[in-house]
Amino acid sequence: MGRLHLTAGTRYLRDGRAEVVRQVLRDGRLLVEDQSVGGEAVVTRAELTAAWAEGRLRFEVRGPGARARGDAALATAYTIADFHLVAEGKRAEAWRRYTLIRPLLAWPPHERTRRAIAQHLVDARVRHGPDLGGGPGAVSRTSVERYLRAFEASGGDIRALAPATTRGDAGGSRLGAEVEGIIQGVLAECRAAPAQRTVRDVYLMLVNRVRDANVARPPEERLPLPSRNTVYRRVDAVGPATVLRRRPGPGERRAGAGVRTGPRVGRPLERVELDHTPLDLIVVDEEDRLPIGRPTVTLDLDVLGRAFEQRLASLRRGTANPFHDAGTGQGDAGDAPEPSHTDRVGRA
Repeated sequence: MGRLHLTAGTRYLRDGRAEVVRQVLRDGRLLVEDQSVGGEAVVTRAELTAAWAEGRLRFEVRGPGARARGDAALATAYTIADFHLVAEGKRAEAWRRYTLIRPLLAWPPHERTRRAIAQHLVDARVRHGPDLGGGPGAVSRTSVERYLRAFEASGGDIRALAPATTRGDAGGSRLGAEVEGIIQGVLAECRAAPAQRTVRDVYLMLVNRVRDANVARPPEERLPLPSRNTVYRRVDAVGPATVLRRRPGPGERRAGAGVRTGPRVGRPLERVELDHTPLDLIVVDEEDRLPIGRPTVTLDLDVLGRAFEQRLASLRRGTANPFHDAGTGQGDAGDAPEPSHTDRVGRA
């Protein structure tokens, strides 16, 4: 039998009298105060351990669901009927967990080893059947350790043992039909009225709709508010492009803008566009057969007449100079007006 873990402030009921540990003395002795009839006394740990083993000592439990048995001065047990703060669907599971860890609460922390807890689970299944310890794989040693930590961290509040979530159907929605209808209604409204909005805007719309639906409802019948992740999943399922729209950036605005045509022309050769295209051949020297370069064909296009005025093949890189040289070298080109605007359209 393990030793009891008693510290200053520990309250218990021994032989019908409420006592509290005021001070931990040396040699395993404790200074306790009798809160039923008054007075203080010194007892040993061995006396309290023997009383607990004989069933004459019960420790106090705390929490809103704790109730005293009979006319006892301290609350020493929970009853399932008193779990008024635990959801009705979770009371049975909270009671099962509390019954499972109740013997372990009297053990000192250093005696709650993994092997000892595993053996306690085996003994619990043997004594109480599979309903207490769960079926094969239902309750593990790790789960029992988690129950103990949650219960002690809450100060003995039975609500800490209530399941935090409920198990839903695989691949199905855990939301009610009314909440799901509100979500689909908000998404349909966003699709029908395209505007610049984010997921946060959609979520705030949903919050307002749920709030309006809960105005006339009693507290116990109010609709739960879906999480932001639920809204993300619903938006992703229907297609973000149909619900969300953001302001385009500078790059996107430039990509969607049309190509400018440039200044308008009113006479021939007022605007000439040059096109430089490297040929797929290499010119070599006639004597030593060494490569000289890759020629470029330059075409000049009159924008007004949409006709090629000159053609020139040269080993120079594509610039406006070949056209200028070729134009000034011909007799009739000198009478043409000087180009007022020259653009480099492209190079293949």
